[in-house]
Amino acid sequence: ALAPPRPYVHSNGVDEDQKSLNKKAFASMQPPSLSHYERRNKRGNKTAAKKDNATLALAPPRPFVYRGEVDEEQKQEEIAPQEDICHEETRPGAERVGGISWDGNEEDDNLADFPTENTDSSRPTNEYLAEAHIVKEPILVAATPDSWLRRNRWWIFGGSVVIFMIIIVVVVSTTVGTSDLPTPAPTSVAEGVEEYIRILVENELPVEPLNDEAIDWVTKQRIAEGDISYTDQRALVQYSLVTLYLSTTDDDMELVKTDRLMGSDEECHWYGVSCEDGVPTGLTMANDGLKGSIPPAISLLSNSLTNLDLSQNSLNGFLPSEMFALTQLSILNLSHNAFQGGVPNTINQATNLTRVDLSENQLDSTIPPEIGDVSALTSLNLSNNDMIGSIPSQIGYLSMLEELDLCHNSFSYGLPSEMGHLTTLTKLN
Repeated sequence: ALAPPRPYVHSNGVDEDQKSLNKKAFASMQPPSLSHYERRNKRGNKTAAKKDNATLALAPPRPFVYRGEVDEEQKQEEIAPQEDICHEETRPGAERVGGISWDGNEEDDNLADFPTENTDSSRPTNEYLAEAHIVKEPILVAATPDSWLRRNRWWIFGGSVVIFMIIIVVVVSTTVGTSDLPTPAPTSVAEGVEEYIRILVENELPVEPLNDEAIDWVTKQRIAEGDISYTDQRALVQYSLVTLYLSTTDDDMELVKTDRLMGSDEECHWYGVSCEDGVPTGLTMANDGLKGSIPPAISLLSNSLTNLDLSQNSLNGFLPSEMFALTQLSILNLSHNAFQGGVPNTINQATNLTRVDLSENQLDSTIPPEIGDVSALTSLNLSNNDMIGSIPSQIGYLSMLEELDLCHNSFSYGLPSEMGHLTTLTKLN
């Protein structure tokens, strides 16, 4: 790239003005040391060799002299100012000095050293017999250095792709849980229906364990009757009732079918169930020897159940908070059992409650202040328990209350003054 421009040789001689300019340009240049190129050749630096080839590849096409005559068309293209350039070449017999091909003879810059006739019959007669540089001014062009980014661009690209894929895998693995993965396809119709019923119930009771016997019963009913007559709502109602029967008796499913389901597939014919227009609205099993606890699945009757009477049995455990999700419930009677704990603060969800009887149990907590939100309440009986604390002032919000029985408990701090707002109260114990 540092080679000075060569003179253009006409067929009739050398351009003396151009030759003078070239000599001045060459005299002012300091050729680089040979040691650099020697060391580079010893190392076998292929990259440097490629760079030299690239530099030569950028050189414009050379004119050729055919039997001592210059191709005038090629000459005019080479003389164009926008293509003025100098580059290195090795002339026959020339010595390479500091990367510059020069024969050391300043006087002999014509075509005397080049053959003018084609002596080799194997070469075409129109092959280049001589070359000459055609420049108007001495211009030096430096080769662009081979940067680190250019040499390693494929490694950088590959590394970027790998890092991107790792990020995608990490994001997907953290955002997609195992529960979102597709479940294996069922191998039979029964398995498919059972899986559907499980999903249906889990959507309503996401935190409660399912009763497998009740699921199996509902699955068989769905298969026997078909999807059209056996709706999702009916499946939830039957699952709730079967679960209640199994939870409050020691009977297995075979006995439940006989004693509770009465051998019928219609829930309106089951033990203790009363219906209106084919929809269960009441469940009465008072003094029936029930024991165990009320399952949370009772809440699946929320769309229709208005009356629940499980009094005078041996039921125990805590009152499920899901029970007060029965938004249509009007009468609740759980008296004379062995329930413990307190009244759930979810009681304000059952806004249609009119009568609540939780007397004769073992309730040992406080009355929740949310009781004041059940504005339709007309009768409240919490007598004969072990309830403690104070009577909440919110009880004065029960403007329709007619009967209030809180006897035989362990309340403290007396009666709240807000009870004076109970203008419809006719019975107070």
